[in-house]
Amino acid sequence: MNLEELEAARVAARLKTCLRATLNQTIDLVLLFNDPEYAIRRLNEIEQATTDEKLLDLVADVRARLLPQTVEPDEPKYDYRPHGRRG
Repeated sequence: MNLEELEAARVAARLKTCLRATLNQTIDLVLLFNDPEYAIRRLNEIEQATTDEKLLDLVADVRARLLPQTVEPDEPKYDYRPHGRRG
């Protein structure tokens, strides 16, 4: 386990502890790390259920560490117009 993975595990453990204390809920850390759909769904549920700033910070931190960042391109990757003309 490298340093980055170790820190992600620590943050996830803090999330689990804070979640239990704040909302009396739990989260499956194995699924959180291995199932992106579970992670997305569960982190969204937690985010919607709380106003606790510490818990929200942990959710954002875990999301940034575990979930791939998707960025929409500003322009289409391929230009299918004749001769690549723009406009």
